[in-house]
Amino acid sequence: MSGNKLAIIHTTPVTVDMLKALAQELMPDTQVINFVAVGRGARIGVAATLRTTLEPTARLLAAKARELGRTVELAPALEGEAYRALMSGDAAGHDRLLSAALARLVAETDAVVLAQASMARVVASLPPALQAKCLTSPRLGMERVKQVLEGRRA
Repeated sequence: MSGNKLAIIHTTPVTVDMLKALAQELMPDTQVINFVAVGRGARIGVAATLRTTLEPTARLLAAKARELGRTVELAPALEGEAYRALMSGDAAGHDRLLSAALARLVAETDAVVLAQASMARVVASLPPALQAKCLTSPRLGMERVKQVLEGRRA
């Protein structure tokens, strides 16, 4: 081990094994420590554009909170209109609708879990203070962590 430690904040327990394996693939000499979103506050928003990802994500967060003995209130937000816009070819409309929904949800909660990694690009449209409350961790983030740990600047 290089002495480097990487703490990953997961949106759900489902991502722990996958992202741990990815971190070990890209940074084999780094110790990985995993945390799940339920430790971020008492009121957690769950954002999705599809019910098929919203409900399982909310169930997983609730289960993890119970497992950890934490009391959390989940605030689910389904932005189905954004998905419909995306499916009709209106990516800008999708992003605008989702950005507005995330801004509302972030203002009402301690943290917001994005149930779909594809939603992560919209977070950049939010003010920096709100971005910090959105939890998502796609591959590009992991690659950036690798660069930082190796002492490179991008």
